[in-house]
Amino acid sequence: MNWKSIRLWLSTPFFLLDPPRARVELVLFCAVFGCIFLNLFHPLNLDQWFVHANQPIYFILISFSVVGLVANLVTQFALRSFFKERTSTRLSFFVWVIVDYVVIALAAHVANHFITHDPLFDFTEFSKTLINTFLILILPYSLGLLLLSLRDKVRTVEALTLKINQLAQPARVEIKDENGKTAMTVDAKNILYFKSEDNYVFVYYKVDEEIKKELVRTSLKRLEHELGTEPFVRIHRSYMINTLNLVAATRSSGGYRVVIDTALKVTFPVSSSYQSIFEERLLSKSL
Repeated sequence: MNWKSIRLWLSTPFFLLDPPRARVELVLFCAVFGCIFLNLFHPLNLDQWFVHANQPIYFILISFSVVGLVANLVTQFALRSFFKERTSTRLSFFVWVIVDYVVIALAAHVANHFITHDPLFDFTEFSKTLINTFLILILPYSLGLLLLSLRDKVRTVEALTLKINQLAQPARVEIKDENGKTAMTVDAKNILYFKSEDNYVFVYYKVDEEIKKELVRTSLKRLEHELGTEPFVRIHRSYMINTLNLVAATRSSGGYRVVIDTALKVTFPVSSSYQSIFEERLLSKSL
């Protein structure tokens, strides 16, 4: 993986934690999961750290969970609002995770000072707290993000399906060449997708369940303009699909991949430059 691909990956849009509700759910999940996990398993031999404390160990661990919850709420809402931060890319998301982690570690360090009376301004002790906070926090934080991401993908697929079913279905479509002459006329529902080939466009369509293709001398950009919007949507510089025949759209770290008619047995990528248009076209009226 070269530097250019790394930069592209880091600049990919990431909106998972932009909705306030998603942030609240992540914070609560981390607090509840962390509290239960700490009390059940005592990771890092936590039960031995506070043998001289006056409070029972379960009370101490619950207190740390509450402190972590408050600190997490501060970073996710107060600090983000103050700095006007929106994790719109993966890079900004990772930067904010580090901020989140450091603030929670600082809060845990202060709480530990009041419980054990260890020196507050002890960098060595704070360094240990940073390491231990990371080891304890990484599991609930990762699980919380994973669950939010899975739910987001399920909602996206459901919304796409709903939107596809609601799309208007024009009867017939005229496909014109570069001179404006009609090259072919076909039922809109029978068109599968368009593929750009230099100065030509391949039109893939179905006739009595048989997939055929026709070569038309035109450009995909011209065709996109002439056909208008629904039910056709550009997903790539080489592809424009017919959403009437869209079977599925799945999203991963690399972006969307769509399936057009199961008979094709191939998937088509939605490039990053067309992803926002793709989502807006298919999700705006159904979310």
